[in-house]
Amino acid sequence: MLIRPLPRSQVVTLVLSLLAACGSTQGGLTAKPDSGDPDLIGAKPDALRLDELGAMLDGSASDAAMSHPDGNKSDTIVLPPDAGASDTSISPPDGRTLDSGTSLSDGGVPSNSVVRACILAASCGAPGPNISVSQCLAEFGRTASRRDDTMLNHLLACAGANSCAEFHSCWGGDLVMLSAYMVDAECVGNTISAELVEGVTPAHFDCGAIGGQCVGLSSGALRVGCNVGACGGPDPVASCDGVTASGCGGWGEYTRVDCARSGRICTSDGRYAMCAGSGAACDESERVACAGSVATYCANGARATIDCATTMFATGCAAGAISSEPCTAAGRGCDAYSFVGRCDGSVFELCVDGSIVSFDCRNIGFPRCDLPSVGAARCRDDT
Repeated sequence: MLIRPLPRSQVVTLVLSLLAACGSTQGGLTAKPDSGDPDLIGAKPDALRLDELGAMLDGSASDAAMSHPDGNKSDTIVLPPDAGASDTSISPPDGRTLDSGTSLSDGGVPSNSVVRACILAASCGAPGPNISVSQCLAEFGRTASRRDDTMLNHLLACAGANSCAEFHSCWGGDLVMLSAYMVDAECVGNTISAELVEGVTPAHFDCGAIGGQCVGLSSGALRVGCNVGACGGPDPVASCDGVTASGCGGWGEYTRVDCARSGRICTSDGRYAMCAGSGAACDESERVACAGSVATYCANGARATIDCATTMFATGCAAGAISSEPCTAAGRGCDAYSFVGRCDGSVFELCVDGSIVSFDCRNIGFPRCDLPSVGAARCRDDT
């Protein structure tokens, strides 16, 4: 499904309002993704700024109070408490009221579902260096460098959970992994088991929750995955289902990704299924070119175009960057992969699109914020 571009004003409004409607953080993978070819399905993985909010709204001087040009951590956006499902607008710092509307940020999924899913994943994951809310949102913001949609789509299916117990039941355990594989883990039956903290009970994920099979991968490391398709046989399994590319990578991991999210189409050479541009021929050494938030880049020998504003969580065009990731955070106040956040009672800070945002855990029914010794700030479910 092609992503529908949104006006800048609607993008900013939706990020603020949807964050207020959802909320919080904890732990998962603390390092940025491994590097590798971003376009070949299953090839070895690789990785990835709301500061100028005034200009993103309507460019008027009255919006200046919302910008964060210096990137200081003191320049935070404080989200108001959620008044309930009937909320239709929020009031930003300059006092104006904006319509919240509905966003289609990830293959047609409303952005509030993405935010809530990430809060639950971070807050309900097992203790240890799990995924943070900031990192989770950044993963949803990735475009051409996204390897696999399976775990992200499964996470979205669990966004309606109202407690950690409900989340664990839907997700398939307390081990939060958002890629097609897990490092330093093992298969115990059809369950991935990983000791996130030495001496602490291992966290688990049941591959059956996504209809997959736990398999050891031939990556030269202790690495396992939940494959939803068969790999390792003599015949190639790479295929295109419309704009969805699927197949097996060099480690024996099975992946599926929607090429349309990044403005590309699916092509296959029989061995690999690839996301490629549909425009004029280009050289892979070409750098990303920008027209506002719209990025033009080279994808497997053909030009592709994406409006980064539609990603919601990486809304800036990465001018001059290599084509493996044409979108970047729009702000400069924080880095989603390193910012662990801070807690003040029930309020915690997270990094959204490069800006530090404050969120009250009570907005989703969790009583307080917790900053563990290992991992990032998160909402705490005391039930």
